[in-house]
Amino acid sequence: MSSARETWFDMGQQEEVVRVLEWDTVSGREVPGWLGGGSLYRMVPAQYVFRNSSGLPNARYRHYFDGLAMVLRFEVLANASAVSFSNRFLRTKAYETNNGNGRLNYVAFGTPANAGLLPVGPVPLPGAGKNTPRHPVNEIPASLLSRDPCALTFSSVRVHFDGPAVDAGSGDRSSDRVGLGYSDNINVNFAKIGETVVTTSDTTLSVVFDEQTLDTLGYVNYSDAVGLPEPTDLYGIPSSAHPLYNRFASSPDPPGTLYNYAAYFGPVCRINLLKIYPTEDRRAPVRREQFGKYKVPCRKMPYMHSFGLTERFMVLSYIPEYFEEFNLIGQYPIAYSMHYEPSANTTWLIFDRNTGELVRTLESPPFFMFHFINAFEDADTNSVVVDVYTYPDDDVKDASYLTPLQHCPERWRRGFTAGQYSRFRLPLSSEAAAFIPGTVATSAKLELPWINQDAVGGRSHRFVYGLGVRDEGTSDYFDAIVKTDLETDSQLVWSREGCYPSEAVFVASPDAGAGEDDGVLMAVVYDSPARASFLLVLDASNMSTIATAPCPFPITQNIHGIFL
Repeated sequence: MSSARETWFDMGQQEEVVRVLEWDTVSGREVPGWLGGGSLYRMVPAQYVFRNSSGLPNARYRHYFDGLAMVLRFEVLANASAVSFSNRFLRTKAYETNNGNGRLNYVAFGTPANAGLLPVGPVPLPGAGKNTPRHPVNEIPASLLSRDPCALTFSSVRVHFDGPAVDAGSGDRSSDRVGLGYSDNINVNFAKIGETVVTTSDTTLSVVFDEQTLDTLGYVNYSDAVGLPEPTDLYGIPSSAHPLYNRFASSPDPPGTLYNYAAYFGPVCRINLLKIYPTEDRRAPVRREQFGKYKVPCRKMPYMHSFGLTERFMVLSYIPEYFEEFNLIGQYPIAYSMHYEPSANTTWLIFDRNTGELVRTLESPPFFMFHFINAFEDADTNSVVVDVYTYPDDDVKDASYLTPLQHCPERWRRGFTAGQYSRFRLPLSSEAAAFIPGTVATSAKLELPWINQDAVGGRSHRFVYGLGVRDEGTSDYFDAIVKTDLETDSQLVWSREGCYPSEAVFVASPDAGAGEDDGVLMAVVYDSPARASFLLVLDASNMSTIATAPCPFPITQNIHGIFL
């Protein structure tokens, strides 16, 4: 197994225009015809190694989240008779320059610009503790610290998130400060805004691609940013990779409205709440509207990968994983500017979706998290119920560097299995207690969660799907797809020896009267013994296999997906 793990993140980099794949169906089963005409898109962090002009490896990303973005498309043909496969790298500045000169020209999540081949893991400073920022303030040059702190923080963060300091593709290698900008490698998730399909990450920068050809079309042109130097952003840069759609007919928002936030670093730091709409302006097909804001204390901007949305409220989890603004100076990776403070509580912020008013602020014990599972209102208790997968600290983030993933899987397993499915019942009444301890909603261990968003997104739900492990004592990565029933705390599991699934996307049945779990799950699975990958289609009601389709080549573990 070790030899296979060592090549996990250096495979599947070829591109296919279109290749038709035949289904291998289980006897007596058929792929539902209603899938025909739809496409599963998958985001793959695919390229980690870059070669010099002699063809020799010259530079390497260190973290799983850093790999260059590749989009996969599995188009289900008419009547689900077969499925076609195609894939393309996003032609971003990071892709073009890194492959052009064999260097890392931009700061990535876990890798500095201009890093070489080694090391491939986090590099703490000597004596740094587990939750100590890896580049403390006393390493910043005195000439910078003598400047006004607010101006310093603002300018350094803008440099980091606004693009390269010089043209990395010009061939000028006279300065080691090439590529001080944060990478435009948007490699986490997808969203569709009107007819515009984009990739998303934890910044407001989004890349548009053609959903048929997968050609890269450029950055999203926001109507509020027309005429500004790209990609300058009036609202801030850090954001959620998981914008949420309005799914309620009672809302005054137009159909298809997306909600998100943007974190603004400046003399006064704040979190801006945004609604995102499609427009008919070809020059700027996306419009944003700020509908609320929240002032953030200096050096306490939280990392918020996702959030919750109910019929009336937007819910943010202000976890004690903070950006250290001073550490964003220079070529330090974004992960090095984040640190966890176990002595600080998690703060819940509940905003009115229509007015942007802050309705309630509550606190819970500290935790780290990536994903909201769902949020909904409970009229009987006058509260908002929030389900999230929580961790006792942020070690799972560092455990996702390539070194532990490839060579020390027990560290990743320890980080993942320390997590739990947590439920927080947030009272809306100002008379209720303001400290909410939370409960364990189910014994299931699962990440990259999915529910039937069309049926129960923002509403009370029963079933949750996600990735888990076959054995908490021996599994070395996600090797199971788990369905959990919250009413009975029972689980159904799909797994196969030596196989590693990526996130399973739930596609709901369009049939009238369909139940919450009526639909299919679609996942890309890496078969380690065979050194091959396949598309898997499961019956979401009982987790039985309907069909598989062989991929043209082995595919690296991929993050998120969407079915359109």
